[in-house]
Amino acid sequence: MQQHEPPLTVLLVEDDDDHALLIRRCLAELPTKLKVERSIDADSTLQLLHAARARGPQCLPDLVLLDLGLPDRSGLEVLADIKADEATRHVPVIVLSTSEEKSDVTRAYQHHANSFLVKRGDLYGLREMLRTMGQYWTICNRS
Repeated sequence: MQQHEPPLTVLLVEDDDDHALLIRRCLAELPTKLKVERSIDADSTLQLLHAARARGPQCLPDLVLLDLGLPDRSGLEVLADIKADEATRHVPVIVLSTSEEKSDVTRAYQHHANSFLVKRGDLYGLREMLRTMGQYWTICNRS
């Protein structure tokens, strides 16, 4: 009997419903089974991670997709909190942003982002970027 790997858990931190829907649809097209959880702001994201950490390291997400433009606090603050916590700093965080500002990219990496991707404006571009990202983080990358 073949054993099945549990699905990878992705925490999508995105306040825009349309962006979240598109990202979920693109991730669903990946060959790797993913369980996508969504958070819409900084406070709920940090509460979710805190609760997962309390249940044990196996309950933390395998990957965080983090928007910078959150309604309550900056995504950079969330990133800094994730990477400052010894229990969560190992979780890869990919910043997904509409910003192409060099200062945003630089600050994200200063806060230990694992990657910074610019959300493409067209559906095909977004799908292709997320497909490539998904293949790298779920197939090629080893953690």
